[in-house]
Amino acid sequence: MAEANKTGREVLYTALAEYIKGQNSERKSKKWRWGALIALVALNFVFNVAYSVATNPHHAKTSNYAAVVRIDGQIGVGRMASTDVLTPVLDEAFSDAKASCVALVINSPGGMVGQSQLIHDQIAKLAKEKGKKVIAVAEDMMASGGYMIASAAQRIYAPQTAVVGSIGVISSGYDFTGLAEKLGVKNRTFTAGSMKDPFNPLEKLTPEAELKARTTLSELHGIFIQMVKDSRGQRLKAPDAELFDGEYWTGLTGAKLGLTDGYLDLQDAIKQDCGADSAVTYTPHLQFGDYLGFLTNR
Repeated sequence: MAEANKTGREVLYTALAEYIKGQNSERKSKKWRWGALIALVALNFVFNVAYSVATNPHHAKTSNYAAVVRIDGQIGVGRMASTDVLTPVLDEAFSDAKASCVALVINSPGGMVGQSQLIHDQIAKLAKEKGKKVIAVAEDMMASGGYMIASAAQRIYAPQTAVVGSIGVISSGYDFTGLAEKLGVKNRTFTAGSMKDPFNPLEKLTPEAELKARTTLSELHGIFIQMVKDSRGQRLKAPDAELFDGEYWTGLTGAKLGLTDGYLDLQDAIKQDCGADSAVTYTPHLQFGDYLGFLTNR
């Protein structure tokens, strides 16, 4: 779903980067690889020029507009939705003195809890420093870490068919001990400290390791819950056991539970909450190397 919401620059960069990545066959000419690189550099120049025009507040349709920041895809280091990429964009958006508010357009299933909280905290900090109202509008998905980020906003909206919630924390892995025994594979990992490598898939999970995992996840979950409670307060309309069990809902149900404030789209939301009739979207200043980095983190 995230693919359909990429900007033109992202789509072209990603397509060319994938092409370059696939040129490992001896049958492929180096000339084509260099040609693709040159084309990518040229595209970078064109899109950076276009960005400087499209995101200049003086090019807004009217003087009454909202500053928009998109948060797309998986949240984590080396991705588009990361503190490295979003912090300078957020700084620009909140520093736009002419913008009536900052609107977060979120289309994310979540990701790393640390990155999600850092982005949330940066938004909350800038909102306080700049005195800006923040609203969040979902597209297809505003779940888990995506919802954590949204909780930095004063108002949250999602379409009835969007996925929202999933207020929980997960850690997954595999137990390969049975397979290793059948194949005669033995683990030779050495550690100093009994809990240094507690979740090695080639070793049986100890009660101590399981307790540590559950304790850590419970602690992180508690932080997430408190962030949502601080944000939504009395608007939450269901018991904690229902709201915070990790379940996800449609935007329709999310509004009934108090996780969102209704079904407004971006244009209606900025008009109602910010008094704005247009928007200026702030996007990252990304280079060719950034997109290659995103590819290696897939």
